[in-house]
Amino acid sequence: MIRAVSFDWSGVISDDRPPVHYANMKVLEENAKETFDMKRWLELSKGTASDFFWSRGVEGTREFLEGRYRHYLGEAKERGIVPIVYSDAEEVLVSLLGDNKHLSVVSSHPLNHLIQEIDDYGFDLIFNQVFGGQVGKVGGIREVLENLYCNPSELLYIGDTIFDIQAAKEVGVRSGGILTGYHSEEKLKAENPDYIFNNLTHLRSVILSE
Repeated sequence: MIRAVSFDWSGVISDDRPPVHYANMKVLEENAKETFDMKRWLELSKGTASDFFWSRGVEGTREFLEGRYRHYLGEAKERGIVPIVYSDAEEVLVSLLGDNKHLSVVSSHPLNHLIQEIDDYGFDLIFNQVFGGQVGKVGGIREVLENLYCNPSELLYIGDTIFDIQAAKEVGVRSGGILTGYHSEEKLKAENPDYIFNNLTHLRSVILSE
C-alpha cells in the first residue's frame, strides 16, 4: 500500500517549461553558446540547470550558474512568462490528502521560486514537506522516507524526467514517471519505473485503487 506520495514540481504539478526555457537560453546567450528551441532543449535537459550549462560548455561553479539561472527565471516572470498549475492538480492533491496520504515535494527548482509558486497556487497547506534546490534529489527523497518511518515500498516518488526515476530507484522507493513534463514516454519507460502515468488524474485513479 502507498502511504505517501512525493512529487517533483516542474512538469508534474506546475508547467514551468516556458520560463525555465527562457532562463536557460539567456544563460547560454550571455556565454555566447548555441541556443535551442523548446523541443530541442527538452531533449537535452539535465537534472539541474547547472548540469545543462556544463553540458553545453558553459564554465562556472554550480553556485554561480544556478545564481544566473535564478536571475533570468525572475526576469522571465517579470516579463509575464510564468508557470501555470496543471488543471487537475488541485483536485488530485485534495483527493490524496483526503485519503490520508502524506504529500511532499522534492524538486531541483530554486526553493524561493518553489515556495512562491506553492503559495500562488494556494497549496501551502497541502504538503507536509517541501525540498527545493535539490541536486540529484536523492537526499530529499531519503529525508522524506526517514521522517515517515515507513517501508520504502510505501513511498512513491513521481517525476517527469529520467533523473527523477533514477533518484527514486537509488533510494529504494517506488518510482513513477508522468507524461506531462520534460521527458518523453520513450525515455521514461527506458528507466523501467514502477508506474507510468498519463497525468495527475491517472495517478490518482491508480493510487486510490491499490
